Amino acid sequence: MYIFKDSKGHWWISVQDQGVFCLNMDSVRFPCSNYIDEIDPGILVFATQKDGLYVYNLNTGQKKQISAADLGVPADKSLSITSFCRDSEHNLWMTTERQGLLSVDKHWKMRKQHLSHTKVHSDKLYFVAKQNEERLWVIGAHKLYLFDPKEEQLHTFDNNNGLRLTDMDASSLIDSANRFWILGNTGYIMVDNRNFMLNDIPASVILTTLRINNKLQRPCESSVLDKCLAETSVLCLKHNQTNISIAYASDNHIYGNSDRFFYKMDGVDPDWVDAGNRREVFYSNLASGNYLLRIKVLNNDGTIGPETHLKIEVLPPLWARWWAFAIYAAIIFYILQRYIAYKQRKQRLEHELYLKQIEKDKSEEFNRELQTFFTQVAHEFRTPLTLILNPLDEIQKKIIHVSGVKEDLQLIRRNTKRLLTLVNDLMDLRKIENGNGELELSSFNFNDFIQEIYYSFQVTARQRDIALQLSLPETPILATFDKDALEKLFFNLLSNALKFTPEGGTVILAVSLIEGEKPQIHVEVKDTGVGISNEDINKIFKPFALSHQDLHGQMGGSGVGLTIARAIVEKHQGTISVRRREPHGTCFSIDLPWRYDKCYEVAVQDTLDESEDAVDDASSFKVTSISETILLVDDNIEILTYLQKELSRNFKVVTAQNGREALEVLGKKNVSLVVSDVMMPEMDGMELCTYIKENPSLCHLPVILLTAKSMTMYVEEGFQAGADDYLVKPFKVSTLIVRINNILSGRKKLKEIYGKQLSLKSVGIELEPADKSFAEQYEAVVKTHLSNPELDVEMLCKEMGVSRAKLYRKVKAITNLSPAELIRNIRLECAAEMLRTSQQTATEIAYQTGFGSYNHFGDYFKSVYGVSPKVYKERYKNT
Repeated sequence: MYIFKDSKGHWWISVQDQGVFCLNMDSVRFPCSNYIDEIDPGILVFATQKDGLYVYNLNTGQKKQISAADLGVPADKSLSITSFCRDSEHNLWMTTERQGLLSVDKHWKMRKQHLSHTKVHSDKLYFVAKQNEERLWVIGAHKLYLFDPKEEQLHTFDNNNGLRLTDMDASSLIDSANRFWILGNTGYIMVDNRNFMLNDIPASVILTTLRINNKLQRPCESSVLDKCLAETSVLCLKHNQTNISIAYASDNHIYGNSDRFFYKMDGVDPDWVDAGNRREVFYSNLASGNYLLRIKVLNNDGTIGPETHLKIEVLPPLWARWWAFAIYAAIIFYILQRYIAYKQRKQRLEHELYLKQIEKDKSEEFNRELQTFFTQVAHEFRTPLTLILNPLDEIQKKIIHVSGVKEDLQLIRRNTKRLLTLVNDLMDLRKIENGNGELELSSFNFNDFIQEIYYSFQVTARQRDIALQLSLPETPILATFDKDALEKLFFNLLSNALKFTPEGGTVILAVSLIEGEKPQIHVEVKDTGVGISNEDINKIFKPFALSHQDLHGQMGGSGVGLTIARAIVEKHQGTISVRRREPHGTCFSIDLPWRYDKCYEVAVQDTLDESEDAVDDASSFKVTSISETILLVDDNIEILTYLQKELSRNFKVVTAQNGREALEVLGKKNVSLVVSDVMMPEMDGMELCTYIKENPSLCHLPVILLTAKSMTMYVEEGFQAGADDYLVKPFKVSTLIVRINNILSGRKKLKEIYGKQLSLKSVGIELEPADKSFAEQYEAVVKTHLSNPELDVEMLCKEMGVSRAKLYRKVKAITNLSPAELIRNIRLECAAEMLRTSQQTATEIAYQTGFGSYNHFGDYFKSVYGVSPKVYKERYKNT
């Protein structure tokens, strides 16, 4: 509740939530107001809680509202005015909640916002009143402020400088004697504005204590102070005394706790630092140099005092003094002098070495030219040797029954092969000495690789009555090496072991895995042969060091095999060694670093199809016909499934997991081509291929063999079994598809020619022996029953002893015709021959060739030969 009496004796009462009403004028009401005052005679101002100011003219009864928007307060913020007063310039000063101290001019326009709540640390200002013509009293929740608007200077009063009240409100006033009465929670206080004075005596700063590295310094010989700090003007510190703290105080004894200190260290602080009432300053890690510490104080009433100065000099360490740099310069000069002398001496030595190197290079160049000439001559031997070997093989086939010639030819061939091997070894040695030949890495099963090499030497070991033994770890070893290079390495070692092991001896090929931080594959080739002497062991890996006749009457080696073997091992960053076995024999040990890189992996996906592009490339080839059926045979389910998926895009595909299953499928399905793996259980690929090529009803089927055996002997074995093509893993699916298309396209052209020209004989095309035998038997049966019009497929099957299904598949595979069409074509060919050579009429010939009607005969004949039988006969009669 707030009560006010105006100059005309009217009582105005403000009641919370009820508004303001006048006891003498019931019709005049205003919103609830915090403060009411008469600023001019007859002009009342009401400070409302939410609606800004209301101005009421007692003489005219006119009302005017000054809203928050008119005062420039944002619309999203409320305006609650707690009190106001008017200065001598007719400006109205208002205290508010959360908006600070506002001032408006005599036209009720906002001038400026003063003393925001962030500056006075109070959300609510309760009361404002004039202290004199220049300054205003402002009451906050816990502090009293004396504000000078012109100077924008604010003096704060609280418990620290004499204000005994902690909580104050708007119940304050200035009486007629210009005394300011302030009500608080513990009573009230009175400030006599007439005698009130501020403390305008400036205070000085006094330096009290010094700490260096957290140790208190007192004036003594061991201290940096020779007198008290307050009397010290210069402070000299060592390079390790850079962490300092300086305490200070002021000589103001009037409410000294309200003093406010400022400091600045020239060379460290960019501006003055407000320390508040803190009375100590800290600096750490001061660099060498000169500094000036300046401190000043603001007393309890805001009067600034003079600065107090302290010069601080931080000395550099001994090694950073001027004389230290002079020593450094002398040392550097001495080092440069010695370096120049060293460079001159080095240049002389380098020149001498250069002259010697030129001499050495000339000697090496001469040796290289000799070796190059020798290698080129050896290289030129390869072509004539090849021209000798191939005709020699043909001669052996033709005159093998001539007495005494066979042995001579074998001797010639054996020595020619040896000469070619020697040339190849010399070429390999030349390549190694030049550092050429990068490793062609691939990832494979090392156990399978060693086993394949072991199988290659079994026949030779049996022929020489030598026990060849193999020892492999139980778990597969997946490794990444140059497969061809290792093949040459182990062939050389096993060949030497068998060469120098007598009959009844033993050769052991053992593989083991050495675990550890750097795992290795350890391979040993041990024999019970004649052994190597201690003298020869030291030079066994040198070119042409040892080359002896072997124990089995064969010629000695080229002398560079072990040199090449060592180079291959070193290329793989491995080691090879040899030692004698007691009582006799030799053991070669090879240690290869075991590594496995998936990017060289020969897996199903990577082996058969190295990228998706390969499949895309394959799809761009012309496919013979989607109706062609391919039989895939492989015991590896992953490879079988993958190949079936890829080939199904172009062909019909049936599968089998071994040779026996494949034969069952061939008995049920009409297959155009067989693609088979070599290594399979029950019946392998070689046996399956041989069976197909020897079976009259299946021999027409093309066969492609797939295998990981890349050695020449295995490829030759595949072709000897009758295979039409041979692919070595890894291969691209696109390559397989192209080869299938080539084979099927060739067969299709052959069928088209045969179907068009009636017989293969008429176009001069030769079939494979089994297919040729079948065709001749078929033609003979038809010609035997040529005049019988009842000759049909059933009679033909009985005569040839085959089933109707097999006969149809065989004839369709060879000629692309049905059996009935082939019978008709043979009849027409015989009829054409009779028309050319005999004197019989066309009608007689029609009945003699089994056509029941001349009209049918004439239609068929004209569709093939383009003219009627009579015209055909006349044409040949005239010739």
